Amino acid sequence: MKNYTISVGGAVLVKVEKNTRKNKIIAIQKPVDRRKSIHLLVYLKNNAISTAGSYRNYYSLEGKYISHLIDPHSGKPIHHNLVSVSVISSTALESDAWDTGLLILGFRKAQKLALKEKLAVCLITQKKNVFSTWISPKFKRFLVEKNIPIIQHIKTKLH
Repeated sequence: MKNYTISVGGAVLVKVEKNTRKNKIIAIQKPVDRRKSIHLLVYLKNNAISTAGSYRNYYSLEGKYISHLIDPHSGKPIHHNLVSVSVISSTALESDAWDTGLLILGFRKAQKLALKEKLAVCLITQKKNVFSTWISPKFKRFLVEKNIPIIQHIKTKLH
């Protein structure tokens, strides 16, 4: 096999022959529980994307959402407004390692580390029913819609 796409969990790996000009278009979902709405589209060609989120796997206790992700410093579930992290890299293993780690850090620390390490990252935060998106400079080159600013806020209200 020379051209293939493998999707396992939150990771997608795309491999194509060197002479192939076609890119594969992959959708990043809006971080809304149980909906499959598209938030962004990216092109992949011989690389991988992985997304970690706190919007599907959680517990509800007395009307509060409790994340399944644990902050290793406090030993408690994470509690911040960063709800989704997507990372594009050369391998699914690398993307998957970064996405969960960045999600646990929270928005500011994840943003700082993504810029320092020159990662291709998309961070989505949620405040009440509004989602905001930050895209690293390296991530921008993978966007299907190229005229989105590097640091941007896509405001999406829940219906």
